[in-house]
Amino acid sequence: MHRSTRSRSGGFTLVELMVVVVVTAVVAVGLYQVLFAGRRSHDVNKNAVEMQQNARIAISSLADDFRHVSYGKDPTQPSIRYAGPDSIVFIADIVSDTDGAEVISYHLHPDGDPDTPNPNDTILMKSVADSGGTLLYATPQSYGIAQNGLSLSYFNGGGVALPNPVPQPEQIGEMAVEVTATEARRWKQQPYETMALSATIYPRNLPLSPARSRPSTPACDDPVFPNCNSATLGWETPTTNTDGT
Repeated sequence: MHRSTRSRSGGFTLVELMVVVVVTAVVAVGLYQVLFAGRRSHDVNKNAVEMQQNARIAISSLADDFRHVSYGKDPTQPSIRYAGPDSIVFIADIVSDTDGAEVISYHLHPDGDPDTPNPNDTILMKSVADSGGTLLYATPQSYGIAQNGLSLSYFNGGGVALPNPVPQPEQIGEMAVEVTATEARRWKQQPYETMALSATIYPRNLPLSPARSRPSTPACDDPVFPNCNSATLGWETPTTNTDGT
């Protein structure tokens, strides 16, 4: 006599389904945390590189122009019109299409940068006018600069700090600049990050710029004149400009 057996229907029990759901949830949370950490690291590095680049561009632009201060100017013009803690106005011939030297100004845009959600970022502006005061152009030099993120300090030829603003700009021999850049966008609700870079600029044409800022003088042997023991050289007395150069 054979006992009949009833085949068991296929499927998952409730316990098995709960185990699958729990395991899937654990894996999903782990993957999310990995992706979140990777995204966060990417954004942090991207913002750091962007801030560093913005600060470098700002310093490079200002340094390139300020090194030419006094170049090509009229002897009656001052080399530097204004030297303050967050702006500077100086004279240099940087535009070949105009006669004489130009009036160059570096300052932060008073209205900030309206194209980013950061309410505390602004733009480094460069304005160039001709010798008569007519504005030739005003153009952004670097974005993502923090409000009050341009700091200028001035020193005489001996490295002694000068009052700021400088009452007698012709005493300037070197300028220290610090630029603070900031994020255009922040990560969720965290504060906007900042990054500061600094440099010292030695103008080429100012009489009080320290010797260490200028190219080294090539070493020369004593002159040798054939068949004579001395030489006569001509001499013209230099002209002293109104700014002391």
